[in-house]
Amino acid sequence: MVTLEVLLESYTNQWTVTPLGGAQLDEEPVNDTPTAREVVIDGPNVGMSHSGNEWPASAQGIESVIRYFTDLGWPVKAFVPRYYMHRKERRGVDNPELLERLQKEGTLVTTPSQDHDDHYWLAYAMKTGALVITNDRMKNHAEEHKEGKDAFYQWRESRVISYMFVGDSFLPNPAFEIPEPPLPEPSSDNKQENSKESIESKPKKTVAKKEAKPRPKKSSTPRSKKGQESQSKSSSSKKKSSQKHTADDFTRILKDNLSPEMKVSAISTEMVEWCNKAWGTKFQYAREIRSHVGLPTSPPMSDILSRLLADQVSFTGKSHDKICQFDRGTSSVRSWLESRMKAWVRVTRLGQELSTDYGVTSPKTVLKEHEGITGSTFSSQLRNLFGKENLEFRGKHGSTEVILKSNPSRSSSRRKQKESESELTPTLALEKILTILEVPESYRRAGLKPPSLFRRIIRRILLRKGLDTSINYALLGQRFKEATGYSIKQVFESSEDLLSTFSTNHPNMKATIDGNTFTLRA
Repeated sequence: MVTLEVLLESYTNQWTVTPLGGAQLDEEPVNDTPTAREVVIDGPNVGMSHSGNEWPASAQGIESVIRYFTDLGWPVKAFVPRYYMHRKERRGVDNPELLERLQKEGTLVTTPSQDHDDHYWLAYAMKTGALVITNDRMKNHAEEHKEGKDAFYQWRESRVISYMFVGDSFLPNPAFEIPEPPLPEPSSDNKQENSKESIESKPKKTVAKKEAKPRPKKSSTPRSKKGQESQSKSSSSKKKSSQKHTADDFTRILKDNLSPEMKVSAISTEMVEWCNKAWGTKFQYAREIRSHVGLPTSPPMSDILSRLLADQVSFTGKSHDKICQFDRGTSSVRSWLESRMKAWVRVTRLGQELSTDYGVTSPKTVLKEHEGITGSTFSSQLRNLFGKENLEFRGKHGSTEVILKSNPSRSSSRRKQKESESELTPTLALEKILTILEVPESYRRAGLKPPSLFRRIIRRILLRKGLDTSINYALLGQRFKEATGYSIKQVFESSEDLLSTFSTNHPNMKATIDGNTFTLRA
C-alpha cells in the first residue's frame, strides 16, 4: 500500500520548517506557490454529490464538472477508483461507459481499487500546483501531513474549490476567484522558430581574424546516417503540415453534424469523433482540433461556434447547461448543388466536384449520408432531391448536362414529406428507433403481448445476454431524421412522451434519457 508520506516526499521541499517543528510557507506564499496549470477533480466526491449521496455515483456529475472547466480552457484530470469502470460493482457509478469515453479523451484517470483514491489526486495536485474540486475538508490528511496542519490548511485555502449542484448545473464557490486558464504551450515548430529568432537576435562575438583555411571539397560519398535521418524528419514534417486542415474544413464538419438543439458541452465531446471520422485523424481533445485548424483554444466553445456559424446559431441557458440552437436552413449539400446548377453543367463533372469537395469517392454517397436521398444513379438522386419537374436534362450518356429551373417549386417534395408525416404513427416511429439501435427482432416481439410464465422462461433462455444499448440523443435525432425525413419532436411532444410511449408499447424494455444519452435496456 502506498502511504501518503511516500507520495508527498517528492514535493515537501516547497515548505520551510521552523526550529519549533511547525511548518510555514516562505515569506511570500502566493509567489512561491506554482502557477495553476491544471484542474484536478475528486471524482467520487463529485459523483456522490450529484447523485444526492446515494449509490451509485453519478457519472454525469463528473462529466459536467470536466466540461465546465474544459469549456473555460483548462486542462482537467478527474480521479476515480478503477472499480468505477465496472457495472457489477454495487458502489460504483451509474454509467461506466461514459467514464470509459472520458478516459479515452484523457480527462479521467483511474487509481488502484485497493488504495484510497484521495492519496493519489492529493499528491498529484500538490506536486503540480493544480486547482482541486472537492467538498472534502480533508481533516484526516491534515493530521497526517508531514509539515503540519498549518501548511496543509494554507495549501487548502489557496487551491481547493468547493462547489454545489443546482439540478444538473455545476456551481463552483463564487467566493473563490478562479484564475485565467493557462495559455497553450507552443508547438514544436513554434519553439524552433523562437529559438532561431533568439539566436539571430544575439549579438555576434567579434573574433580576431585568422588565416582563412581552405574548405574541404564536398565529397561525392553518400550522406551519413545522421544526415539521412534529418532529411527524413524534415520530409515527414512537411508531409504532416501538408495534411493540416483549415477552419473552413472544420466549419463544414460542424454544419454536417450539428443537431437543431444540442448542449455546447456535448458538441465539444462529439466534434472529436466527427473530425477523426472525416479526416482519418486520432485527436483526443477538442482543444487539439481547434489548434490544428488555427482557432484559439482559450475562448469557450460557444464563442467559436458564433464565430464560425454566425447567424445560424443562438444560445440559451448558462454555464454547462448552455444549449446551442442551430438553424440548418437549406442544407449545405443542397445549397452547394443549387449554386452550381444555375447554369448548364455536365452531370459527371458535377458529381466529381461534389465527391472531391466532401472527401468521398462517390457523389451518391454524399447525397445518401447528408440528405438521405437514394437512387440507382446520381441523376436519379438529383431528381429525387429537387423534383423531376424542377430539373432539365439534355444530351446523352457521358455528355448529359443538367440545369435547375430559375423558380423551382418545392411543393411536391413538401407534399411528400407531409404525407409521410401523416402516415407515421408513434408506434411506427418506435420501430424506426429500434432499427436505428439495431435491437434484435426477438426483443421487439417480446413486448407485444403480456408475457405468461412460459413465455418469460423461454425469453430468459433466448435472451440470456440481455439488452443494454445507448446512444447520444442528438445523434439519435439526426439518424431518425435521415431515415424518416423529419425530427422526433414532430412525432413525440417531448422526451417524456417518447419514454412513456416506449413503456406502453414495449413493457419488456426500459428507456431512459440521462443528460444527453438515450439508453435502452431489457
